[in-house]
Amino acid sequence: MSRLEYKYLFHINDIDKLRRRMSFFIIPDWYGNHERGEYVVRSIYYDTPSLEYYFRKEAGFIIRKKIRLRGYDEYDPGKTVFFEIKRKLNNRIYKERIPVKFSNVSKFLMTGEIDREVKLSGILNIKKYVDHFLFHYHSKSLVPVILVTYDREAYYSKFNRCLRITFDKNLRAKLFPTVDELFMDSGMEYVIRNYFILEVKFYNSLPDYLLNVIGEFSVPRLALSKYVMSVDGLQRKGRLSFLPKLIVNRSRIARNFESGG
Repeated sequence: MSRLEYKYLFHINDIDKLRRRMSFFIIPDWYGNHERGEYVVRSIYYDTPSLEYYFRKEAGFIIRKKIRLRGYDEYDPGKTVFFEIKRKLNNRIYKERIPVKFSNVSKFLMTGEIDREVKLSGILNIKKYVDHFLFHYHSKSLVPVILVTYDREAYYSKFNRCLRITFDKNLRAKLFPTVDELFMDSGMEYVIRNYFILEVKFYNSLPDYLLNVIGEFSVPRLALSKYVMSVDGLQRKGRLSFLPKLIVNRSRIARNFESGG
């Protein structure tokens, strides 16, 4: 099922006021019920050697795609991570998600073999999702371009559990990771300081009580992509000199590594 996602960029000075104003209608999400009230989201974004997905977003194409490996919180070899294809058509989001044990990630990329537990779980369309992912991975010669990490506070509406609200803070990134670096924190650089991203995820329409609160801050809805923001942020820091050459070389290195060469 597709959903809608609205995104807003807030100054960090507004976060306490925004929490207070929303406290009347939001409840912490179960996943975010850590002692500190947040969890870490980690994503390795894949792209073609020519950065096709990055430039499609920059050019404002109606149909766009992100392909990534996503994990949460801290390293554990037995932890489940997810290969995802996230497609955007107009404003609607479609996501295909493949759960894989972190210790089996490289094997999955080489063989397409999914974990036994996934096979037995009865996840609808899992075989189709695997085929889609591997088709894009191999036919587009995808390479891991950037590791993007941030801290997330997650909530849902008291009146509609399908309405999800997240505060994504401390966006940081690192170029050209390997898959085994998904849970590494060393070498990460902050992309935007003093701002956080408010994401609202829903299926049909937003309630007035939420729109009214957001409207109090006079922030516009923006077409934000953490992948694009991170690439752009590191580019501003001078980290992307000779980018196409680096990506081509990195693609060769990654494929040699994954094939055992």
